[in-house]
Amino acid sequence: MKNNKGLIIAISIAAVVFCLSCCCCSSVFFSRNKNEKNKNVSEITENGTESAVTASELTTEELTNGESTVEATTEDVKIILQSTVTGEYGRKLTLNANTDMPVDKYLYKVPAGKYSATTTFEKMASFYIVKDEIALTGSSEYPEEFQIVSDVYMLTAGDNDFNGTAKKEIVFEIAEDENIVIPGDNSDVYLILQSVKE
Repeated sequence: MKNNKGLIIAISIAAVVFCLSCCCCSSVFFSRNKNEKNKNVSEITENGTESAVTASELTTEELTNGESTVEATTEDVKIILQSTVTGEYGRKLTLNANTDMPVDKYLYKVPAGKYSATTTFEKMASFYIVKDEIALTGSSEYPEEFQIVSDVYMLTAGDNDFNGTAKKEIVFEIAEDENIVIPGDNSDVYLILQSVKE
């Protein structure tokens, strides 16, 4: 009986750790330590051997002025983002790189403005918006997290709207110091962004 309790506790801890490794969950459960400042993403250097950088290495300048930066124009803008593919607008970032639970995330820097978003994914696709800076949580296990500035937007191209949570089209705004994050690791998820004129 004692061994079964230990196994149940171990499985429970593993499930909680796995859940908290998700950016969305970690931002809910780990509030930022008030004595620590956020990392401004401009104190880093590229890793050199891979396209991924760690959050502790990423700088605001690199994120906003790097190769994926695009100048805003007055013309209509149509952008297609593919999950887990950096493409023209993306950058791979590793949060909590020096811990037992590092997690790779993809940030997409698109020109600031108002967009309508749709997807070709028949199931449910989601995305949310984060700031250019990484928050320090004060936790030794998960010391870094995104500064989330939007709700999670849910989209679908299919018939199932998941009880009203997934829409066919969403209109949102993004600022110059913000990025799109597409959670998960399914490269079949595409977001189609079309600029919306005021």
